[in-house]
Amino acid sequence: LPYIEEEDFFANNNKIIFVICLELMDKFNTIDLQAIKQLAIERNEIDKIGGFDYLLNLTESISLSSDFKTYLDILKDAHQKRRIIQFGRYCEDTATSNKFNGLELVGEIIKGLQSSIIEYGNAPIISPSQFLNKGTKAFHSMAGAKKISTGFGNLDNLIFMSYKELSSVIGRPSMGKSSIKCNLINNLCKNQFGVISIATEQTTETELIRHVASLTDIPVRDFYKVRKEEPDNLLFEKFNQIMNYIDKNWNFHLITNRNMTVSKMKQFIAQILLKFPIDIIFIDLFDKLIDVNVSESKADNVSVKLGEINKIAEEFNIHVCILAQANRELEKRKDKHPMMSDIKGSGAYEEISRIVLGIYRDRIYNPDVVDDIIECTVIKQNNGPSGSEVKAKFYFDVNTLLMQPIE
Repeated sequence: LPYIEEEDFFANNNKIIFVICLELMDKFNTIDLQAIKQLAIERNEIDKIGGFDYLLNLTESISLSSDFKTYLDILKDAHQKRRIIQFGRYCEDTATSNKFNGLELVGEIIKGLQSSIIEYGNAPIISPSQFLNKGTKAFHSMAGAKKISTGFGNLDNLIFMSYKELSSVIGRPSMGKSSIKCNLINNLCKNQFGVISIATEQTTETELIRHVASLTDIPVRDFYKVRKEEPDNLLFEKFNQIMNYIDKNWNFHLITNRNMTVSKMKQFIAQILLKFPIDIIFIDLFDKLIDVNVSESKADNVSVKLGEINKIAEEFNIHVCILAQANRELEKRKDKHPMMSDIKGSGAYEEISRIVLGIYRDRIYNPDVVDDIIECTVIKQNNGPSGSEVKAKFYFDVNTLLMQPIE
């Protein structure tokens, strides 16, 4: 989306509303009519924006549709035209001032032209005289950035999950990728993060049973007994209790669709974001997303899909975590811990994913080991430690899917 600033607006009241929205966003507050009104009152600017009636009329006159980008483009275009008009007046004033000779006048006009278009387009440009202001603001914003905590201290000590970024969790089947996702969602929602879970492989029932099992310590298999046996009233009671708890306490959204495309996923996300603030999205499994088929090469299609999902993270200011299968070739190695080369389309993952976690359970290959332990190895991280020795370990209960960190 185009980069929007306060000066892009012409009307002073719209500038004030924009600044208020930015302040609400920086505080990770919901941006709605009541929130804008309350902050405008606190800033003694409610009358300057035309009162609550103006806000109400403004929302009713705007269509929150797929044309949103068009409105932003119109806003930028109008601002640019105003700057060109100002530049034309500047040229007229300069030419008639007799302050410059011919060559000096050309130099001043060129300087004015550069000034009038210096920040037009989708990317902000910082030029001399702007570095102190904009550079410092950007650094302070980075320093005060809200971290998405996994809720597992041992993992949070190793990785930093940021907004507008993509991370990947990879492993062979049965290693526990979906169980890790389930435990992460439980932790995130308990800590008031907004979460969307997109399941491209499992059913709604399976996804919900996993959460209930890990939250109640009731084995997953017990829930599936209702298909064959007389319903257990206590089991239904526990299930309903957790559903009620999620309804009242979590900002959690579950989407199950085995025919999911990237464009369809983007539409779902946009619909949710109109009503709820979201911090992180999980996609399980990435491999099951329908290909865009831009090439006969599987690696090229993976690259395009990853690039589109990364754009979603940037445009919606969220973190996206994808779960993906590791190549079966690793089964032929003695050391079966996943490496970057084990990922299908690994070049794209290495380029686009900020964090890549490799999942390994020794019990899958050595059933006689005493403890069932999941290892999360930080295979790659742009701004932090990575390597085969950088890992977080968890005790894993395969019956309830519950994970306990090993500090």
